Amino acid sequence: MKMIKLSVVIPAYNEVKSLQKGVLDEVFEYLSQQKFAWEVLLVDDGSTDSTLRLLKNFAAKHNGFRVSAEPHRGKGGTVIAGVLKAKGDIVLFA
Repeated sequence: MKMIKLSVVIPAYNEVKSLQKGVLDEVFEYLSQQKFAWEVLLVDDGSTDSTLRLLKNFAAKHNGFRVSAEPHRGKGGTVIAGVLKAKGDIVLFA
């Protein structure tokens, strides 16, 4: 098993319209071309739309993506939740 080098934390709150534009596909495509091990944590911030369902569906079809459903705490709390769950040597967030 490869050690994860990079963790990318992507917080989301009611982002269905933005996510439907394909940004996660672009993240997956870029990271899939890298030679290092990576993971993406999609952290839902208690969305009231179908963001969480969209994130779960995407992660189920794409290796390296994980979803965490958090209560609504704002971007800061959501990013912290993702960082605490990250397994990579390097952690960044969007």
